[in-house]
Amino acid sequence: MPTYTDLVDVDPTAWLHQARAWDGLAHDLADRADRLRATGARLAETWGGADARAATRRRDELVGELDAAADRAAAVAAVLGRHAGTVMAAQQRVREAVAGVNPVVARVTDDGTVLPVLGSALSGPGAVGLLDAYLREARRVSGVIADALDDAARSDAETVEALHRLAPADPDRPPPGGSLPPDGIPPDGTAPAAVTDWWRRLPATERDRLVSEHPDRIGETDGIPTVDRDRANRMRLDGERIRLRRRRMRLDGIGDGVERDRIDDALDGIDVLERRLALPGTLLLGFDTDGDGRAVVAAGDPDRSDNVVTYVPGVGAGLGAVGIDLSRSDAVAGAARAADPGADTAAVTWIGYRAPSSLPAAAGDRAAHDGGAALVRFQDGLRATGPDDRARLTVLGHSYGSLVAGRAAATGRLAADDLVLVGSPGTGTRGDVTDLRMDPAQVWATVAGNDPINHIPGAPAAGTSDPFPQARQLAYGTDPTDPAFGAEVFASAPGTLGPAADDPDTDDDETSPTAAHGQYWDPGSPSLEAIGRISVGRRDVQR
Repeated sequence: MPTYTDLVDVDPTAWLHQARAWDGLAHDLADRADRLRATGARLAETWGGADARAATRRRDELVGELDAAADRAAAVAAVLGRHAGTVMAAQQRVREAVAGVNPVVARVTDDGTVLPVLGSALSGPGAVGLLDAYLREARRVSGVIADALDDAARSDAETVEALHRLAPADPDRPPPGGSLPPDGIPPDGTAPAAVTDWWRRLPATERDRLVSEHPDRIGETDGIPTVDRDRANRMRLDGERIRLRRRRMRLDGIGDGVERDRIDDALDGIDVLERRLALPGTLLLGFDTDGDGRAVVAAGDPDRSDNVVTYVPGVGAGLGAVGIDLSRSDAVAGAARAADPGADTAAVTWIGYRAPSSLPAAAGDRAAHDGGAALVRFQDGLRATGPDDRARLTVLGHSYGSLVAGRAAATGRLAADDLVLVGSPGTGTRGDVTDLRMDPAQVWATVAGNDPINHIPGAPAAGTSDPFPQARQLAYGTDPTDPAFGAEVFASAPGTLGPAADDPDTDDDETSPTAAHGQYWDPGSPSLEAIGRISVGRRDVQR
């Protein structure tokens, strides 16, 4: 704990100078990484073969190491700068309090003690008033000094801990508290149920340490309880904003407009996430800013809810456009509460895969294949960390997201009590509902009459059954609303035949020719009411 003398004598500008030096190092390292990245790209245009591939791998490793070192240096600069600012503010408060002491009744000694002024008439006429004035001054100034010392001490401790975390790992040095390095963290690919069992066996202090020291691992691991993932991911969010802003500043003079736009979109998405996280009951279960970015956000706690709806959006989904998908999840949660006011329903916006950025990019199904595998793991994690009496889990796939959900279901391992397919281009099968390996009575589908998804030309899709010639084929297989497919079909409003005049009372863009594709969540629509009812286990939906 620093003393009064420590606080008033220290020179925080030394930390500012150190912060500037670390910041300069961060820029230098990042610049070297950018140059190496650009040099490697040019070299790849003229050099091929095994040696070239080996060189490219090594180049990528070096770029990764330089980027990581730049991020660490930038983080050190931020930590030192914050510490300097905190100490400077504490010093200023103390100086102002001491300067404001009434010199008639009190004085402050070199060690911060507040004493009465020698010779003050603390006896005789007026003594009571002078004593009262002294006591008020002593309480005021002592309180300011105590608060300032507390702030400085807290900043000292937080700075030491943060710098320790940022130091490169030393296998011979245990982390703070003397515990062993986290070799026990389950490796990637561990079953979520096994992860949950491991986590619950750890002492609370060890769980706290892992969240603090390894937020990237903890925040992204399926099977970690949702509140712990949220704690870890909130820690990561601010650091990612700082990293992106620095990257954005470095690009200003390079002329890479595409990358600048991508970073701007990611920063906008982080702003949306932070506003959402300020609302009670919101949990951040995952995110990253690579490419178009990912985000997994829960409204309500899936680990404590009776019902959980996982909404999987489609083409164009990403961190920069997360706002519209959060709004749709909110609409589903509201419809579920209306369908069963006595139950708790959590709605998860799951952009946990690399969604295609455009219709041409969606021509293949690789993103759906990878996304389906990730969705299986995520749902397994919800089942593992959820209540012992088993929450009702619903997966809601929209557009290309229904293909992702279909790929997940086709594995036979999707932890879902119901699967809802909305505005679907097909689920990846040219057969029928049995290929999704769920009870056909628990697979639901709808499409708006004016949804242009109905008119996207069909393309060959991998299936597990022989084609059904009588069933209508869409871009990714059999239309799940076709009677021959065998799903439970519920009603949707026809939707806007766009382009049309914009309706200011809705969030939709009716001027778009694809307006109907996004109107399944409109207030009062039969589709939204049905999704809400299905989410709580009701089957009385408009057909």
